[in-house]
Amino acid sequence: MTEVDYLAEALILERIYSAFPDHQIHSEEAGGNGKRSDWLWLIDPLDGTNNYAIGLPIFTTSITLLYRKEPVLGVVYEPITDRLFVSSLGAGATCTRLWAPTLQWCLLAKGHLDGIVLYNSEGDDLYSGLLMVQEAGGSIVDFEGNAFRAMTDEPYLIACHPDRVNELLGIVHEGLKIRS
Repeated sequence: MTEVDYLAEALILERIYSAFPDHQIHSEEAGGNGKRSDWLWLIDPLDGTNNYAIGLPIFTTSITLLYRKEPVLGVVYEPITDRLFVSSLGAGATCTRLWAPTLQWCLLAKGHLDGIVLYNSEGDDLYSGLLMVQEAGGSIVDFEGNAFRAMTDEPYLIACHPDRVNELLGIVHEGLKIRS
């Protein structure tokens, strides 16, 4: 174990204890908290400690929430790339990359992401990403399902594999109904 294992664990435990004081927790370094609950948090604050210790930038933080021994929430955070993976029982999985939108487009073009939904997102990095996805065979449509053709003042777009367009349009339309 490294000092970072313990420091990361302390931060995570503090947050979970303050929000869910009655939940059972088992963390790789600290072990169990001795509580019994239908809710159990499993924490590996530094998954890939050996990689971290030798300077190989391939490691994550892993947090799982179980309800009556069934996983209902999984969170994996990759700090080097600031990439957050979240899965929730019955709600699917997502990957959020907070620091490099153009890299997100490339990941979609490579098939590593299911899709990207843009809510009036614009910027100097937008159109290189859109072209990357289009040229890799991806689909880009507006919220009505019309194919994207050129620069627009208010880009409300969905980018994804062609087989996923209807699914993502449905999700967007459902979200818009809830907001109105």
